[in-house]
Amino acid sequence: MKKRKKRVTPHTRKKVTVLQKLNESDIQHFTITDLKHLNGSLFYQDFQPRYPKKLSVREVVFEGKIVSLFEFPVSFEEKIESKITYHFRRKSDNLKGQHGKD
Repeated sequence: MKKRKKRVTPHTRKKVTVLQKLNESDIQHFTITDLKHLNGSLFYQDFQPRYPKKLSVREVVFEGKIVSLFEFPVSFEEKIESKITYHFRRKSDNLKGQHGKD
């Protein structure tokens, strides 16, 4: 009697953190301040007003410090990516503006 083969389904993420998306991006130098700012603003300004449910929190060590990160649903992934892009574009523009004033 032949055994049935088990179906192998690829693992799909159900939750995503800002740190995961930063690591997947081409941004090489980001600080703990960037991480905390993006994590907090995404939750308090973008997620919580629309979806009042609680999110689970994951603690990670970053730059030698423990950081609590919200675990957003994968459906929120595009918003995280756009917020990261906007944050670093604005940061870059601000740094360019400071150098021009010298």
